[in-house]
Amino acid sequence: MPLVAAAKDPIQLDAGKLALTAPLRTTLVVVAIVGFTLATGRTQVGIVMTLGALFTGIADPSDADGPRLRAMTATAVSCAIAALVGASVANTTALHLIVAFAVAGVCGYAGVLGARSALAGTLSLVLFIVFAGSSSGSLDAWQIGAFTAAGGAALIAVTVAPWVLVRQGGARSASAIAYRNLSLAAAGTIAATSPSIADACAVARGAAWRIGDTRRLRPWLMHIAELSHAARLGLMALDHTLPGTHQLAQTTRSPSPGEADPVGAAHSVHPVGTAHSVATAAIDTMCADAARLARQIARALVWPVRSRALAARVERLEQSRQMVIDQDAAQVALVMAATTPLIDAARQIAAPWPHGRDARLMITAETADDTTNHRSLPSWTDLWARLAPKGRFANHAMRLAVAVTLATALTMVGEFPHEYWLPMTVAWMARPDLGGTLSRVGLRVVGTVVGVAVSAAVFATFDPGTPGVTVLVGVGTLIAAMFIFVNYAVAVAGITIIVLALFSTSGESVSEDVGLRVAATVMAGVITLAIAFIRPERQADRLVSVLSSTAGALHTYARAVLATVSGQTPSDPEITGIDDARAQVLTARSNAEAVLTGAEHEPGAHGIEVAAGRELLTAMVDAAAELLSIELMQASSAHDSSPTISHATTASAPATPPSAANAQDTDDLNHHHVQSAQDLHQRLAALDATGQIPRRAATPQASPAQASLPRRADALTYHLDRAHRVLDDLPNPASSPPAPGGSPTPTPTPTD
Repeated sequence: MPLVAAAKDPIQLDAGKLALTAPLRTTLVVVAIVGFTLATGRTQVGIVMTLGALFTGIADPSDADGPRLRAMTATAVSCAIAALVGASVANTTALHLIVAFAVAGVCGYAGVLGARSALAGTLSLVLFIVFAGSSSGSLDAWQIGAFTAAGGAALIAVTVAPWVLVRQGGARSASAIAYRNLSLAAAGTIAATSPSIADACAVARGAAWRIGDTRRLRPWLMHIAELSHAARLGLMALDHTLPGTHQLAQTTRSPSPGEADPVGAAHSVHPVGTAHSVATAAIDTMCADAARLARQIARALVWPVRSRALAARVERLEQSRQMVIDQDAAQVALVMAATTPLIDAARQIAAPWPHGRDARLMITAETADDTTNHRSLPSWTDLWARLAPKGRFANHAMRLAVAVTLATALTMVGEFPHEYWLPMTVAWMARPDLGGTLSRVGLRVVGTVVGVAVSAAVFATFDPGTPGVTVLVGVGTLIAAMFIFVNYAVAVAGITIIVLALFSTSGESVSEDVGLRVAATVMAGVITLAIAFIRPERQADRLVSVLSSTAGALHTYARAVLATVSGQTPSDPEITGIDDARAQVLTARSNAEAVLTGAEHEPGAHGIEVAAGRELLTAMVDAAAELLSIELMQASSAHDSSPTISHATTASAPATPPSAANAQDTDDLNHHHVQSAQDLHQRLAALDATGQIPRRAATPQASPAQASLPRRADALTYHLDRAHRVLDDLPNPASSPPAPGGSPTPTPTPTD
């Protein structure tokens, strides 16, 4: 339900993206600018420079120093140009409307170059609207552009100055964010399979790759980033095995009369009783220690002096890990995969860091791993496809241009006291897809109401004066910078506090502005939504397609794992390498997650119910996690898998031989599982192409449980069966009638 999804948005936080160092730096610069300009009577200069510094700080990415400096500089320059152009057309109505249409279209089209360009386009459009709809006062257009650039330059200078002493702070910050996400996953705050963790690890690997070729720190940081990736894989596999959190226990439904239980009696990971309690307590302790170590690694990457505490945390994790192994030796491979990369990363960081240059350390594209694929810009092929005149970015640019121009015209005709607020709010709200726009409108309204309520309460209670306004702007800046990518509603509250506090210094009444801000925000939401339904891009239309792609990636991964487990070198060219296959699952899953989130906010009929799509994606993610568990177990016994997996299960590991249970887990993977994944892909592809759902071609039968610990192959069978059941339960089945008795009769397939 769109309303239910919209109601949940304001309270959902992406905790993994919460950062403090960069927002604090932006806040200090803004407070210094506001305090100095207010004290010297240069109020308008302070407003202009504050906006330039704030927007440049928002665009500060976690990346290597070079790309980071280029991104911030490009944003500062584009914002200055937009401010200059906006101030130049402020007093000419017709020219204002024409230029507003053009600038909005260009800024909306900037997304073809990637997420960073899209962000810079939005920020630039907002500044154009603000200065085109505001009184220029004592400053002319060139001065406004210059002071906007000066604000951005001040923040860039404060950011770059420490680089003389702080080596590759951006790349280290990216790895710190990855380990902070791992800490949240180990603590159970977010799911180990969350796309935010995978994204953070990918950003860390890409940032390390983009460091200068001759820097000694580059291979060291690449290794730290790779260890975060390995720890993510280990935590994801272990999460499907922990007592009390195993996905089988969470998602099991009661079988229908006469229906066989897919995994027999093995729904609990450990036998019930005292042994179960002891094992659960040991694993809880180990996970808590892993979370503390990952959090300390993140701190040490940003503040190296904090690496002194790593040794004690490593020792604690090794002790708690050994307790888990003593209680449950069958899962040693997964326990080692989740903890060994964290321990190795901690030891690397606690040791002296490399520094200086060395030409021998140059890494070429031919010898690098898949981190070369982490690009800040799309390839020429992708860019040409995005530039299509009927593509999503062209449609978004046209809708944005129409909405901004309409909002600007309404403010001119209605003689709004703050001509910029209505079109500026439209610029913040508009998104390329319908679901994203609906979500953003709701978050904007909630954030604005909270922001004006806080500001009104402060100004009604006392006159803050120059010191109070400076503090209030600082608080708003910190909130906005911290939460802009974590929770948009909270960030909007901070931005609203900044705007109301700053403009109160120029004589505007906050009590009068409160009602105007809320009314303008609601009106902007109406305009944005009305325009969003013109040639809308509905994510629901792509839902079956992205789910089909995910099933195809799962099938490819299953084939690759089967080839590895069987000890065969894949001769079929369609079977990709296991690392590439795993990466394809991640990419497909992230795309499907984004489409599902957008579709949840869209009204109207869907090709498939969003709840069913969510359940189907969850089953496929769980199946991929089981395949990863099998891959890890195979690596622990054969040591011939990918370098990442092999390192995760063998480095710094105690000499513990693989158990018979592990061998049984991997040996039971067979072609039935691959065929089931292939059939799932084909059924979804047929649904996408024809709207019809074919019957199952085959249903692999799970082996009866022979031990208290369920075998990974049985669990994999269960999750694939869950995915098929979602399709079986969908309305409007295929034209061929099902077999009597309800479920389609599976076609017998010979056992390989």
